Formats: sequence, C-alpha cells, structure tokens
Amino acid sequence: MPETSSHHRSGATTGREQRSIRADLVVAPRAFSTDCARCCRPFHSAGAAHACATCGDHYCADCLRKHAALSPDGALSYDVRICSTCASIAIADRGSYDQCKVLQPQIRALFHAPDFPSNTTSLDCNSVLYIALDLDTKGILCETGLATEDALVSLYERNLCGSCGSWGRFLLPKRHCAMCGDVFCARCLLSKLAATSPTLSMVHVVPQCFKCNAKQSFGPNPWLQAADSSRIADP
Repeated sequence: MPETSSHHRSGATTGREQRSIRADLVVAPRAFSTDCARCCRPFHSAGAAHACATCGDHYCADCLRKHAALSPDGALSYDVRICSTCASIAIADRGSYDQCKVLQPQIRALFHAPDFPSNTTSLDCNSVLYIALDLDTKGILCETGLATEDALVSLYERNLCGSCGSWGRFLLPKRHCAMCGDVFCARCLLSKLAATSPTLSMVHVVPQCFKCNAKQSFGPNPWLQAADSSRIADP
C-alpha cells in the first residue's frame, strides 16, 4: 500500500471515481533508480526519491504531485504521489488514469529523444498523447526564454516586492524571477525546472513569479512551438 496521510470519505459517484485513482491502477514501486525518471537529475539521498503511484518510477519532489487514490472497496480515499507526466495524462484524458501505463513511456521517450520536438510533427494535436505531452513539457522553462543579466532589476534599488508590494515581507530573502527579471520576496516566487535543451540536459531549479507562471501556463509551449510551425508549413 502506498504511503498515506489523512483518510477522506469518498462519494461513490462515477465523477469522483474518475478524479481519484482507482485501486486497480495503483502499482508497486519499481527498482530504485539513482536519477529522477523525468528530469534525470541525480537524487542526493534515498529519502529524496518517491515512487509514482500509477507508473512506479521514482521522482524528485519537483516532478511529483499529490493526488487521491481510492481504497479497494471505494469507500475511502488516501493521499498518494503521482508524477507530473501521469498527472498530465489524466488531465488530457478527462480525469481518467486508465492510459497512464501505456502513454507514460511514450511521452517520456518522445521528450527524452535527441530529435525532440521534431519527432512530434506526425502526432495528432487532438490526441490524449499530444495534449499530455504539451502539458508535461510546458511546465519546464526553456533557457532561451529566461531573462538576461542586463534585464535583471537591481536588488539594491528595489524596495518593495514586485508582486505583493509589501515592505515587511521584503525583509525575507529576495530573488529575481528567472523570466521577467523583477525582484520578489520569497513568498511570491515559485520553484520551476529550467533546461538548456529539449532533451533536458543540465536541468536546474529557478524562481518564477506568479505573473510569469500564469503566462507560461496559458501561453504557447516553447518546446513544441517550432514543431507546430513546421507542421503548419508542410503542404
């Protein structure tokens, strides 16, 4: 049984069952790996690795989400960790985790391949596979879209947080948003993964403000944009 936290009553409705992971879809952890299965960064300790409840691979905290799984009788739900890829598949498949075991290896193979994103041009843009791939890779910042050194606002000239405008919170450690270059307090920044190339080489964590995160979430996917452009250009 996966690691659990507090238990919750679960209604026996079909909608609730779709949003929660059915007991038959929860898998046992696979053999421990020294690297995160998504971002490929090495684990600094065994305690930093956690298995995804739906695919069994091991991931770092930045590549995991918390979700609810149903007990075998469907009466209770408990908290489990699922990877970002499986979470994206469930969103693309309208809340169902049924295709995770099939689509997760395909998505991982696509964006870990040296020819990504050109290897996506033959995919159906309306398929669960493509939508899940889009969701999963959009969460990783592209280094070419990050602020340059010249665009960074001086830490000494900024007296208020660029988001909440608070001076009191600004007594906390302040940092630049990696995308816009403005200065924010620690509570107004998110931790995001950034990579230098689509094959996820040299992945590292950077701070991102809420506004830039919203633009990233609802804007075009920088990894798939080039592939989409070539798809449109093809006769």
